[in-house]
Amino acid sequence: MVEATRLYRLINPSDCITFRATLDEAACMAAVFRNSMLFVHDEETDEAPSIENAAAIRDAIFASADRIAGYADAWDSLLVADRHERFLFEKAVEGMSAEQRQQFRAEYHDRRRTSLNDICSRAWQIAIDLRACEPEAA
Repeated sequence: MVEATRLYRLINPSDCITFRATLDEAACMAAVFRNSMLFVHDEETDEAPSIENAAAIRDAIFASADRIAGYADAWDSLLVADRHERFLFEKAVEGMSAEQRQQFRAEYHDRRRTSLNDICSRAWQIAIDLRACEPEAA
């Protein structure tokens, strides 16, 4: 069974940032963001993603190529947009090629971002790095 993604909001002092992730991915991302005093909330419930035994979940993600890819997609989904703007953005890129989407996202990001702390670009780099990872042996 594939876990459905949900929309999450990154609580930070400047730009409104949202991303799509499974509960496991969001909880692992929240642990990373907490190190920078940034917090994650579910857009629907306004609750922080919480899972039992986060270390085991993290290990499970990094033991599977499919789960690493999903985790990378979650990091790659960060966008300076509230839920309504995100809906419009996603509709706008729906029929675009991957290259066109990347270019549109970069231009959109440059126009929308107000913070010098470029959280989304850093997240996109994490996604690139994750895609280069091989699953860890159990």
